[in-house]
Amino acid sequence: MMLFEWVILVLTVSTGFFWFYIFYGKRKHSNYSPSKFADYTAGFFPVLLVVFILRSFIIEPFRIPSGSMTPNLLDGDFIFVNKHAFGLRLPIAGKRIFGSRTPERGEMAVFRLPSDPSIVYVKRVIGLPGDEVFYDYQEKELWVNDQLVESNYVGNYADDSNLALMQETYGSEHRIIHMNSRLSPGGLYNVPEGHYFMMGDNRDNSQDSRFSVVGFVPEDNLVGKPVFIWMHWNDEDEDAFKLERLGFIEG
Repeated sequence: MMLFEWVILVLTVSTGFFWFYIFYGKRKHSNYSPSKFADYTAGFFPVLLVVFILRSFIIEPFRIPSGSMTPNLLDGDFIFVNKHAFGLRLPIAGKRIFGSRTPERGEMAVFRLPSDPSIVYVKRVIGLPGDEVFYDYQEKELWVNDQLVESNYVGNYADDSNLALMQETYGSEHRIIHMNSRLSPGGLYNVPEGHYFMMGDNRDNSQDSRFSVVGFVPEDNLVGKPVFIWMHWNDEDEDAFKLERLGFIEG
């Protein structure tokens, strides 16, 4: 994903050079006639500039590649991400340049994997900077700052007796899944300043901050907040295209 951002940036700057070169030439010499190559290349600049601004500061599309956020986001969901939900950020670098809003507990967030920023994840914010998070992997209980996060059994997910669908109340009400036959990592986690602790809603089938490959997520790695599912396509499903998946994302 970062490669694409670099490509868009380089193309925008390159075509912008020709566009300003021609603009300056025409202002200085009324009879100025640019080469066909320069004129053709400069023509792409306005389009590339709009794409660059949209993707960098306003909204960007992503595809959900796994079931780690089931039942709320499914493998094959194509989503729009609000890029300024957690402040306006510099493209690629991720440094916040405007806005003071930060993620709240229980809110979904898209972020770049700390160990490989070219990979983008979406998880739920569990721990804020300075929080103490404890996950009891045997009882499947989540504690934040010595407070038990409320979750109530709803039923089986997808008629599978091994998958317990739970209603969790944490920041907002949302549903999560516990896999009865699997024990996921747990323990005590003290969230450093400037970092966040993330977990997937599919609690026993999610590579998240409980794993060293993810760990605590730096503030500069935040990308934005998922807001809308605009398409669903998963060719591994019998019903690959699901029109009912389209709509705004809650939480």
